[in-house]
Amino acid sequence: MRVTKVKTENSCSMPLCNRQANYVVTSTSGRGNPIYICDKCKTKLYEELAKYTIPKSIENVIVRANRRRETNE
Repeated sequence: MRVTKVKTENSCSMPLCNRQANYVVTSTSGRGNPIYICDKCKTKLYEELAKYTIPKSIENVIVRANRRRETNE
């Protein structure tokens, strides 16, 4: 998946949104239709996806780094 900023005048692909799109989401393989999205819908989408994304705790990152150091020594 690739997200790029666009300068062309396309409307946002989200339902009931008629704003001008600022970004386009395309597949890296080139297949499928691109999804055009405006700034407001991008922010809303980001907030909704954040609800389902669980960040890794800092302790796990530190423990993993220490284990890597021990195996390399």
